[in-house]
Amino acid sequence: MERFKIFLLTVAVSVQVKSQDSTTEPPVQIPKPQITLNVAHKVLYKTERVTLSCEVTGGPPGLQYDWYKNSEDLGEHQHNITASDSGKYECKATKGAMSEKSDSYTLTLEDPPQPQVRSDWTEAFHGEKVSLQCVIQASENWNYMWFKGQNKIVSNDETNIQGNTLTLSVQSSHDGEYVCQAELQGRKVTTSMSTPYSLTVRELPQLKLSVESQWKTFYPTEKVTLKCSVKEDSDKWGYEWFRNGAPLPKDKDKDISLPGNTLSISSAKAVHSGQYTCRGRHLKRTPVTTGQAEAVQLHVNDNTPKPTITKHKWFEPFYSNERIQFNCNMPGDGWEYHWHKDTNPRITNPELTIDSVSVTDTGVYHCKAQRGDFSVNSETLQVTVKGESIIYRFIIISMM
Repeated sequence: MERFKIFLLTVAVSVQVKSQDSTTEPPVQIPKPQITLNVAHKVLYKTERVTLSCEVTGGPPGLQYDWYKNSEDLGEHQHNITASDSGKYECKATKGAMSEKSDSYTLTLEDPPQPQVRSDWTEAFHGEKVSLQCVIQASENWNYMWFKGQNKIVSNDETNIQGNTLTLSVQSSHDGEYVCQAELQGRKVTTSMSTPYSLTVRELPQLKLSVESQWKTFYPTEKVTLKCSVKEDSDKWGYEWFRNGAPLPKDKDKDISLPGNTLSISSAKAVHSGQYTCRGRHLKRTPVTTGQAEAVQLHVNDNTPKPTITKHKWFEPFYSNERIQFNCNMPGDGWEYHWHKDTNPRITNPELTIDSVSVTDTGVYHCKAQRGDFSVNSETLQVTVKGESIIYRFIIISMM
């Protein structure tokens, strides 16, 4: 009987222990957390909002979160945090006595890039088209803004913005410094301003048209030279010529050549008369032309007159010791006069005077009018000198 009671007691205790074991909760299991990012961009910038999440897939409810950056506790306990610095981030999920830590997540936040203004132009003339480019190394979708000084540039008739390029139809007001800035499309990222880029606008040079002589009226076969001059950077300009408002074509008149800044007429004709002007065209920037120079009027006579000889107290013949005087004159300016006896030069002067003639002064005289390479001879004049005394002339005059 005692043995039976002991058996029943043992069975009861065993059943009670098993019943208590069946009501005990199993230990909490927390899957390994994983840090996720709210954006999928390859490059992230410090100025935009970046959210890190501590994701525990299949985890129990009521988890508590702890965040670390570079192994230091951030004191953040939310499921999501906003990160504004680069670093190695970790999160830990905890419930009761159980916790699980994520792998470290390296977050890199870059400073927005600084754009650069690039252009082949540092100076331009009024009327040229100049392009400036805003260049950013990062190959993303940027919207570009341009500023001159503190003023934002908008597209109009003189300025045009397409993509990263600013095109100017240059006016005097475009002289100054330009900067650009860019915004990332769909993101709150704005670059810093570029380094200022300086553009100098130059006024087109003034031209001077001159005749390389003191006269503007010419005779047939004379040489005519016109020069078109610019004061500065003369080696950078070519020249175009106009007569009576029409372009002067090259190679259509064998008498006209256009070397450098010169128009040369080797043998003038009446058809070369007219109003001449010129303008400069930049040799490297061919659309750039100056205004036309003030016009010069040239006149080429139909024919060439001979110089005229004026005689003073003329006798035929002259007698020894008498005075001979005559003048040579040619219409127009710039003439130099040369007197010749027979083939021998006598004097360079408009007037030829022999105060006391002798028989040796007998001969054929003429004058030559010359300017530049052009010269014209007068008609010849015969001078005869006899050796009789001048008293003989007085006697003859008194008997007349």
